[in-house]
Parts: sequence; C-alpha cells; structure tokens
Amino acid sequence: MGWEEFVVLAPETDLQEASRLAERHRVEIANHRSGSAPAVTASLGFTQFEAGDTPETLIKRADQALYKAKILGRNHAEPADWGMGGPIFAPTRREGRSE
Repeated sequence: MGWEEFVVLAPETDLQEASRLAERHRVEIANHRSGSAPAVTASLGFTQFEAGDTPETLIKRADQALYKAKILGRNHAEPADWGMGGPIFAPTRREGRSE
C-alpha cells in the first residue's frame, strides 16, 4: 500500500523552517491513529527554489531527497543536497510499518 504523492509549497520559508515543517508533518502522520486502520508513516523530501528552476527541476530535486529518505530507512524527512530560495517539500509516500 502506498505511492500517494503530493506537493506542499511554502513561500517565504527558509530551508530550516521547511525542515521543521516537514518533520512536523512526518511525526503527525506517524502518530495518527484511526480506529482499526493500519499505522501509516511518511517519507518526505524537500528543497528550495533556485534561480532558473523550472517546476520540473524543483520537483526532481525534491523527489531525489524523497528517495534519500527512503534509503535511510523510511519515515524520514530529508533535504535535497542543495538549494537557496523559497522551499518546497514533497512528494510524500505512505508506507505501512510492516514494510
């Protein structure tokens, strides 16, 4: 189960605040319980807008950070390796804890 993806744009937010925002969402998702539904975790990747970025380059960097989070064991929020400007974090994937 999984593969749900979404993008969150956070204008006028620096990378440090984007990190706090991503981590807060990751923790809230992991702690949420809904009756007998299985536990859910999230891996998140985030980056910042760079001069000259297109939507495609921005999403590609966030996606690379997402895969970095998954490689580190899932249920992580990880930044891209570079970035300056207004951040974005996403996409996100839901994963069951049994995976």
